[in-house]
Parts: sequence; C-alpha cells; structure tokens
Amino acid sequence: MPHNTLGKTALKVSKLSFGASSLGNVFRSTNESESIEGDELHTIKSQSVQVAINVLILPQALDGIPRTAYYVATKVGRYQPEVDKMFDFSAERTLRSVDEN
Repeated sequence: MPHNTLGKTALKVSKLSFGASSLGNVFRSTNESESIEGDELHTIKSQSVQVAINVLILPQALDGIPRTAYYVATKVGRYQPEVDKMFDFSAERTLRSVDEN
C-alpha cells in the first residue's frame, strides 16, 4: 500500500484511511445494538492492521491492537447537524472539543 510522509513530520501514513464519524451520532442516531462485536470486530481489527489501514474508530474497537500499529487523527469545526449551526472554528469551541473527546 502506498504511504506518504505526513506534513513536516517523520510519520509515514497510508493513503487509505477510515473515517469513523458514521459510527457515532453524526449522521443519524445509533445505539450499541447496531455495533460490531465479537469475532466480526476482531476480524475487522486484525485485517485493518494487517493491511496497514490507519484506523480511526471508537476506542473500544482499538482495544487489544498495539498502539504503535495505528495513528489516530481528528478534526474540529463541525458540531451540529443543522446547516446554520454546523460549523464553529473559534478557539473557544476548538478547546472545548478537546475536552469533549
């Protein structure tokens, strides 16, 4: 799998990544009964690491995967589903986001 250097860091990251916002309540309400569990979850985690996919998923999904096997990246700015309230890039809201996550 092709990798690139991340910005001015020495980190090598794959060109393929996984965005996990759809696993939360960003696009619609979800609950734990819809989550992936057991053998299926273990298979997905194992396959992701084997093919060097940068996994961005819920912390419980990464449980048991060596921390050196993946990078976690996040972004700020989008907080509400309503278009008129969706974005807030203020310093105050960004810092609050760090505490929330």
